[in-house]
Amino acid sequence: MSCCRKILLNKSWWINSSSIRYAHTNDGTLPMKKLNITSYAPVQYRHEILSELGAIVTRCGGYVNDYNFFSDLAVSLQILGLRQPDSLTEFYQQLTLNMKTLRLDTQTIHILDNQSKSTDQYLLFILFQILFIDAKDDLRQNVPTVQN
Repeated sequence: MSCCRKILLNKSWWINSSSIRYAHTNDGTLPMKKLNITSYAPVQYRHEILSELGAIVTRCGGYVNDYNFFSDLAVSLQILGLRQPDSLTEFYQQLTLNMKTLRLDTQTIHILDNQSKSTDQYLLFILFQILFIDAKDDLRQNVPTVQN
């Protein structure tokens, strides 16, 4: 047995535990970096933006790992599977070309511009936050009472 840790499966099958973490990328040698993206959008386009963002992430080879809604004020998405420089450059271009109702924060634009020019290779963990303009912080819907 090699010096790598192995996991026993079904008494005769072994799997290298170091390859599990990067199984979705087929490239276990790249380090992982975190990237924060902050953006703003009108609340009435919330569903269209989330749908288009999911499609862009999928086209670029990534996937949305998790998401959290904060009433109708904001949503936070975790995006995995994108790689620098290949996927990040394409992701950034598609965000700017296809998402006219989504505005990126100026600091985010600066970071994405610099990262897109870099030739370093690494996997990305993206925390994508969308703050909704004109949100009312209340998703309750009043239902009239039913009388017998």
